[in-house]
Amino acid sequence: MRESQDTETAVPYAIRCVRCFRPMDRCYCDSVPSVDNQTNVLILQHRREREHPFNTARIVNMALKRCRLIVNHTPELARQFAETKLDANTVVLYPGDDVPLIGDFDLADRPTQLVVLDGTWHHTKTLMRDVPGLSSLPRVRLAPPQPGQYRIRREPNDHALSTLEAVVAALQQNEPESATVREQLDQLMATFHAMVDQQLKCPKSNWRANTRRTVGAPNTPRALLGSQENIVVVYGEQEQGDYRSTDDQPRPKHPAKPVYWMAQRMSSGETFEMAIENDCLNDSYFANRLQLSASQIQSAVSADEFRKQWQLFLRPSDILVVHHAGLAKLISVNKLCDHTCLILKAINAPDPESSTSVAPINETRAAERLANAIRLTLALSQQPTGKS
Repeated sequence: MRESQDTETAVPYAIRCVRCFRPMDRCYCDSVPSVDNQTNVLILQHRREREHPFNTARIVNMALKRCRLIVNHTPELARQFAETKLDANTVVLYPGDDVPLIGDFDLADRPTQLVVLDGTWHHTKTLMRDVPGLSSLPRVRLAPPQPGQYRIRREPNDHALSTLEAVVAALQQNEPESATVREQLDQLMATFHAMVDQQLKCPKSNWRANTRRTVGAPNTPRALLGSQENIVVVYGEQEQGDYRSTDDQPRPKHPAKPVYWMAQRMSSGETFEMAIENDCLNDSYFANRLQLSASQIQSAVSADEFRKQWQLFLRPSDILVVHHAGLAKLISVNKLCDHTCLILKAINAPDPESSTSVAPINETRAAERLANAIRLTLALSQQPTGKS
């Protein structure tokens, strides 16, 4: 035993560069070119990206002559963004329906400042929602001709780009006349590819391979197989948080309350739909996000009446189905019922791409999301019966 202890070799800690966060033997700082871009670039970085060793926004910030990177907790980030003076012709790089391509603008109309959100797809959606000034900016998008090359981080789809790839593509299209900038951007992409290739050569024990997570064994609950006679699919909207606030007010300590509730019984198609009185429904911005009509808001009932009607709708043998854990928590913390609650996102089953579509029962956001949950629930009922 003594001999084995003496011969055991301790694993040394890698000394890292304080600029790029990479081990010193893989530091890329000296290879990052200087890019004399004319378009001002403002990067809003989700705080969870700040110390990620494979984050590319820091490379962009090092390379671009006209670039600023802001990273903070979302409320503080929103405050800093609100205090930032933007160019008159500022756009945010963010996809969406009917969003123009950044390369489609005439010379006189080209953006002079580009706001870029840095983070995972979930993080960027959060920033777009919770940083008030972003929603008022015009959007532009990219149409990448080939999949992203950031093979050391998992991407949500084949055409997702890293922040560096997105910024380079945007500048190439917004400043196509500058041969110097084009050459400098090519050098920046060469540095990016070299960093990726270098990391891929490292032993796999030192990094997480960029592969899809292995899906576990099917775990569809027996209650969802077959007739689903006791299944009630539920979707609810909760009161708004402080996503538009830039002050330092503490968040309320009471749990979020439901403001709009929908459900459908799978066996009979019977539905439940009710708005619940809450001051936030008087906020037109919030009501529009939920796509609630004036008549639906006017028909809102008290919280006590909602509980009473919800209990009358439910049966003792019912099993609730919700799409995500947040809704299950909303039911639990508000003590809306004590029925078993199944979470669709926790079920290991392939996404039924060819499943039958389900029409929403009204025009609200809740109805659309309820319809999607019903579609998934119906698809699960058609799986072969097996162990749950």
